[in-house]
Amino acid sequence: MTKKIAKILSLAAGILSSFVITGYLYAGVNIAVIDTGSTEEFSQAISFTGIAANTDPLDHGSKVARLIQEITPEARIHVLQVCEKLNGHYAPSIDGIIKAIQWCMENNIGIVNLSLVIPYDKKIEALIKQAYLDKGIIFVAAAGNRNITSYFVVDNYGFVSLSDQNQELNFPASSNYVISVGAQDSKGRIADYSRKDADVFSQGSYAGLQGTSFACARITALAAEILAVHPNVSLGQLKQALK
Repeated sequence: MTKKIAKILSLAAGILSSFVITGYLYAGVNIAVIDTGSTEEFSQAISFTGIAANTDPLDHGSKVARLIQEITPEARIHVLQVCEKLNGHYAPSIDGIIKAIQWCMENNIGIVNLSLVIPYDKKIEALIKQAYLDKGIIFVAAAGNRNITSYFVVDNYGFVSLSDQNQELNFPASSNYVISVGAQDSKGRIADYSRKDADVFSQGSYAGLQGTSFACARITALAAEILAVHPNVSLGQLKQALK
């Protein structure tokens, strides 16, 4: 049990019931990673587009899922492929995301990691709200990078375009039913590239890369540790515990 986990559980003392931490007491949380697929093996991989679930065109979903698994090795990771190729470029499929969220509602998923950014979609917003209110599913989303409009929040290899304007908090992170995550640098400061208006922040560096995608993955993993101990914690309480 790491000091970080112990700190979070301590911060959540007003929320969580009394318990004794013995090993991984929080084992078994179902986490869905809605992303670009994965070339690595996890509990399950399903595709909601024409691209196979066990492929990862951007090597993004693989890293996000691996980071979550490293922090919560006992959690069950379900990789949900929502990537499609349009006009020669890979991007998230709106239809794929809708189907993936619906699948989560039908398959006992506790947490959904969304390390991606898409244009606002009313149906996805409504589904996220329904999934939380009806099923108690917690959604954690990358807040995105300042001055950057992106898709999977990775790099500038065809999927990130520079902007002269500060964008509003990106969707789906902008939803009231989502925990939005910004990134911190190695000194614990909000990273220069990160949105400043997120709900919570975490370290954004991983495997030689940096971005709110990886900060999002870390918060997803830590949220899983809290939920496994206290599955009925509210979204507001969880946000407060993770700050």
